[in-house]
Amino acid sequence: MPKAQTQHLLRLNLILQTICGTGIRVSELQFITVEAVKQGEAVVNCKAKTRSVFIVKELKQKLLRYAAEQNIKSGMIFVTRTGK
Repeated sequence: MPKAQTQHLLRLNLILQTICGTGIRVSELQFITVEAVKQGEAVVNCKAKTRSVFIVKELKQKLLRYAAEQNIKSGMIFVTRTGK
């Protein structure tokens, strides 16, 4: 399998694990930042409501490893190729 396809599958797998592990919606993935993962808690603002979402240790390790591999030092972890 080509490396690009493997990276894509890894990213997709992590997105699904994050959504399932935290209970957030796809639109709330933007609140999963490197800083939030390091703290183990993300503050989600959606439709004038604010809530805290906890990130379990295993998911935290996977997300931080992925961010390091992608050279993401701060900000959103899941960004598109164009940076959105």
